[in-house]
Amino acid sequence: MTAKTDPEYGKGVAKVGEGDPLSPILAEIRLGVKTAVSKEDFEIPLLPHVASQVLQMANNPKAGIPEIENLVKQDQVIAAKIIKTANSPFYRGLSNIVSLRDAMGRMGLKALKDIVFSLSIHSKVFKIKSFEPVLDSIWDHSVACAAICQHIAKKKGMDAEHAFLAGLVHDIGKPVLVQVVSEFEEKQRKMMIEKMRAQKKTFDPKDWKIDKLRDMLLPIIFDEYHGIVGALVATKWKLPGTLSEVIRFHHDYAQAKEGQKMAALVHAANIFCHHFGLGHEAKPVDLTQQKAFFDLGFTIDQIKVLEKEIPEIAKSLMGSL
Repeated sequence: MTAKTDPEYGKGVAKVGEGDPLSPILAEIRLGVKTAVSKEDFEIPLLPHVASQVLQMANNPKAGIPEIENLVKQDQVIAAKIIKTANSPFYRGLSNIVSLRDAMGRMGLKALKDIVFSLSIHSKVFKIKSFEPVLDSIWDHSVACAAICQHIAKKKGMDAEHAFLAGLVHDIGKPVLVQVVSEFEEKQRKMMIEKMRAQKKTFDPKDWKIDKLRDMLLPIIFDEYHGIVGALVATKWKLPGTLSEVIRFHHDYAQAKEGQKMAALVHAANIFCHHFGLGHEAKPVDLTQQKAFFDLGFTIDQIKVLEKEIPEIAKSLMGSL
């Protein structure tokens, strides 16, 4: 099930046909996810240490670049990526930077916090064996959405730093759900091996046709639960402001209360991502007919300007992270 085969894909309402041969398996895991979510005992990964420290620094007016530098030095992978990011087209530097301090200076304090948080999340949460292509797509989409949210927020006088974070984590429920599916697959694989042994047959990996299950299962699980699970993640991680509500209702921002404007912003950024194929298949729409843009106060002419600006802005950050 993809955007090409299901017109409702990505909108939070995808369904599986009752006659599909994989329906029993799909029903089993959907029930398991629903039960776990309703009990709120979902296994949620811990917020990575570096990301947690960055959030604390964001609330400390005395924390500056030296403090973040000391934190980043604890993770050489992140330190190297910061230098790479500072040299990317997104920051448009005139000279090549080789030191961490110079890289941080080029970014500026606010942007630096965003990037360090992003790199920390990516290195710890978006790493599940055999699901790399799926997680890479989710990450690309998240980064693009973050860049777009930040760009639009600046135009509308909204908190650009908060908007960046909202865009980055709006789909944070998806990698958590991928972990659930990964565990489910392993359980099914072990059951098949045991069954084959009982029948005194040799297990042939070619018989383990998991790709079709993934193609059908992931979009359905994502559409039905990623907002709910993402909100639980935001709550456990103690993300600031109304981010839990924004994540929960970014597909239906009218349901949000205190975070409705930010949820509308993320929804608008999502529209751009789907329109240009940022992180997934492109599904162009008439941008001048999208309610979210008007709710954010854009005119048709301003929407057309955004349409020209967005691709370069989003792709340059995607390429750097």
